[in-house]
Amino acid sequence: MDTRKQLRQILSVTVAFAAMGMSQAFAYSYTHPAITNGEPLAAENPGVPITVGGEVGSLTPKITHHIRLIDVSPDQFTVDAVRRNPIGTVFYHIHDENRPFLLFINGIYEDASVFTDVYREAYAAGYNVATVKLDPDADFIANGHLLAGQLSVLRQQVPGIDGRLVLIGHSMGGLDAYVALGDYRPLDAAALISLGTPWGGSPLANLLNRVVQLPPDSPIPATLFGAAADRSLTPAKVRQEVTALHSENPTLRALRVVSVVGSIPSADTISSPFLRAGYAALSALGYPANDGAVPAPAQQYPFGGTTIQVSADHNGYVRWNRLQPILVDILHLPAPAGPSETNQPPGTLTTIAAREASRPNASPLRPAADPLQDLLNRLAIFEYDNSALRR
Repeated sequence: MDTRKQLRQILSVTVAFAAMGMSQAFAYSYTHPAITNGEPLAAENPGVPITVGGEVGSLTPKITHHIRLIDVSPDQFTVDAVRRNPIGTVFYHIHDENRPFLLFINGIYEDASVFTDVYREAYAAGYNVATVKLDPDADFIANGHLLAGQLSVLRQQVPGIDGRLVLIGHSMGGLDAYVALGDYRPLDAAALISLGTPWGGSPLANLLNRVVQLPPDSPIPATLFGAAADRSLTPAKVRQEVTALHSENPTLRALRVVSVVGSIPSADTISSPFLRAGYAALSALGYPANDGAVPAPAQQYPFGGTTIQVSADHNGYVRWNRLQPILVDILHLPAPAGPSETNQPPGTLTTIAAREASRPNASPLRPAADPLQDLLNRLAIFEYDNSALRR
């Protein structure tokens, strides 16, 4: 390819991504106000103050939030409930402390309301559930420390979560969870499930940093360009932070991580115009296997773990019928009163290789009765049969 053609291609990709970033930010600020009309669900609870941002490596200025817990039943957990409560809120509902506890963490350009259906379906299947409201403008370092504070408060209220907590992070939410577990060492998490998480960063963030280089005193709000959240997700930045966290924290080195890696065959299967632009940009940059936001190889946890490949764009991961087989068949964490095997979606998991890249550690909740079968389960990489998961 000649130099002029390369420059034209890079320019078109850059313009497309800049437009995507600004449009996403405008859409989020318009549809996700911090507080809408009406009182917060727990207005009488001022919460525990926590100051985040300004940490080493963080692009987020210092800001103070208040952490508070709200016991919200699945019927009460709605989009409006999320938006009527400020950053720092933890929404949770439990059957009893002896069951697995699922904590859902959202990614960029979305809030906890993305989990309204999953929150209800997971609770109905017998799991304890929780989700959190993080700062949509903060990077994964600041949000990770906020999440660590939320976990600390939650643990005081529900001490039985130790060893039973599974963190499920969509997109940057997986990085938030990783920082939180490294920061809050006393917590014993059973596993982390990452859904399209950019463990290796995203080249789209490189483009954004090249296009948007605002001086510190600029009158233009950085939020128009994805703020610190997007700008922190460059491949070099994410790899540096994740590698440092892993090397410094025995808790993270012992953590069981399941990476759900998504890609799509063409932009024609994407409904979101933002992800279509991202898919075109990544493909032009040499990453044809991507989900519209993150290249598929960058979604895999770099220190082993179990990898699950799915046919999905970046908005297609958050489905209970994709998460439940991971909990039951891979992590061996069924809910005591969960559905029987006959109620599982048929054909949702297909073994494609009897090999796993990391240590074969068993679940602390339910080891298999057959040692040989347990070994095979823990050594398997699974792939979804997507035809059984379409909704």
